[in-house]
Amino acid sequence: AGGASKTSTAIDDVFFVLQKTARRAVSYASVDTLCAIVNHINLCLSSDLLDFVNRRLRETDKFAGYQSATDVLRLGSAPVSLLSDLASKAGADYGAQDDKATSPDYDFSVALNNSQVSSEYAIRLRSEIERSAAELFANPRDRTRIGPVLAQISETSRALATAGEDGLDKLANAFADMLRRCMDGFGRVLYNVDEATYDTEDTSEEFVRLFLSEVEAHCLAGLEEKLTEANWDAIVRRLAEWTAQRIENAILPLAAGATATDKGKSFNALGALRLDRDVRNLSAFFSEKCRKGTVRDVFARLSQISMLVNMEQPHDVYDIWGANAGGMTWRLTPIEVRRALGLRADFKSSAIKALKL
Repeated sequence: AGGASKTSTAIDDVFFVLQKTARRAVSYASVDTLCAIVNHINLCLSSDLLDFVNRRLRETDKFAGYQSATDVLRLGSAPVSLLSDLASKAGADYGAQDDKATSPDYDFSVALNNSQVSSEYAIRLRSEIERSAAELFANPRDRTRIGPVLAQISETSRALATAGEDGLDKLANAFADMLRRCMDGFGRVLYNVDEATYDTEDTSEEFVRLFLSEVEAHCLAGLEEKLTEANWDAIVRRLAEWTAQRIENAILPLAAGATATDKGKSFNALGALRLDRDVRNLSAFFSEKCRKGTVRDVFARLSQISMLVNMEQPHDVYDIWGANAGGMTWRLTPIEVRRALGLRADFKSSAIKALKL
């Protein structure tokens, strides 16, 4: 990878050659020739390129040996980017190797980008060949013959994408390990507060502020310029999903398969207002980080839980349930709706049980 390139130059080189090869094959106007060449192209993609992508992902993957992911998360410490630290570690390892010719001179982010871009390029190559074949071969039998060999390129594209997705999962899991201690602070957040406490203390706002500052400093700082747009949005979404799931588990553990003794958070009207603000702030933070994608659906269940605990009476749910839901798609089951309403300490259980959902 030269300079600040997000991918290895090998990726562009490979697809440039394959594109030229495909265009030359099309120029012969022979379905037999085109099928044979496309088969060879796919062989290059599915064996040589896929092997290269997987090997580079393995060689730059230092997560297994990384021991201090949870140790760098210290209040008041200087921001530490896990990816940057891993890149430095990888560089030190490769610098000690004798076989520098086969060692990548880039970090894990470039290996991830190689996978994503290769998958995208493979689909583009298939589309170009398909368009050319449709213009060249009028005989339906010829078009039928070229279809299966082009489908193999799509399968290889999916394999290339899967390799990168596995790598993104590893990166997201490493970030989650770093954030776990900070997330544990949500257990101390109170949503059943009296007026005096509401005016003087705000544990939930402090938690959200601290948590998002840790996400920014220890996970996302310096990462956006290293990843492709698709990979950046993918890692932001993974972090958002982890955040939403952990908070939901703490608020409504029964909905996440916890034991019956886990009651979750207790709410009153004032606390419910805070939850609505907190969910909006979390959703807005991750949404603003995305370039093209969206994460608002990730927080849909939390938003609906917030909506329920903010109701004045349990029967108010009828205003937004069933035929009255309008354009809203309910992500909570009727059982989960009752459990969410049950989080309000001032709602009578009999009124909740009487609901016909």
